[in-house]
Amino acid sequence: MSWAFAGNLALFAQLAPLPLPPVVWDGDRVVIADQGGFRISMPHGQPERRIPYPENTVDARFARGWFWCVQRDTKGNRFVLSRSEQGKEWEIVAIYQERANQTLPSIVHICPIDDDWFLMSARHDGFQIGHSTAPIVVARVDEKRRLNVHEAVDIGIDPRKEWPIWVNSMVLTPPFLVTQDRVYLKCERIGRFWEISPRGRVKREIRLFSTLDDERIKKIETFDWAVICIQPNREGDLVFVSFPEDLVLNGQTI
Repeated sequence: MSWAFAGNLALFAQLAPLPLPPVVWDGDRVVIADQGGFRISMPHGQPERRIPYPENTVDARFARGWFWCVQRDTKGNRFVLSRSEQGKEWEIVAIYQERANQTLPSIVHICPIDDDWFLMSARHDGFQIGHSTAPIVVARVDEKRRLNVHEAVDIGIDPRKEWPIWVNSMVLTPPFLVTQDRVYLKCERIGRFWEISPRGRVKREIRLFSTLDDERIKKIETFDWAVICIQPNREGDLVFVSFPEDLVLNGQTI
């Protein structure tokens, strides 16, 4: 994996950048999980193909050669994870059900990382693990297709305490980046990325700016968004747009 600057923007960045739909390369084609359905851009001038989402879809992505959708059922007490190879027939892979004495998150994002293993993130609510609440967890499917939380993903926070502000910005939208053979967690606000193993462990942490260390990111009001947008390219590199480091660090004071 390598990094590529798409350019530096010599502009102020006081507002959060608009989220872009996730892009995944699948051979020569590009799959985009857009509003209302998947868009597939084909090579050699072939017509673009569209695949509508199943009803009540709240999250969608292309990963590991499959189209994936998360649906919230009409009663609102569970999320259903389905997949399709061609976008025609959908099969249920797993169900995340509300447990006793636990409140189901309002929105759940799910990303496959291996057979029966998944990453899950939730807005605001998080996932209860004992007396802690984790924003991003590893989950595994059992023989009854139940999706069970395995453990929290270590992104450098204490889940027993109130989440730092940058974590809330991280899970407001799906924090996953999928390339041909890797899965990352991303936080554009602080410019950090975590490569995830097939069992949900952090293989390595990547920091775009070393100056945004653990102490500096506690004072989030003192610096600006580190990354404006990021997407993988065909070769599996991560291509991003960023402000110059001095503007990221000092933009709020200008």
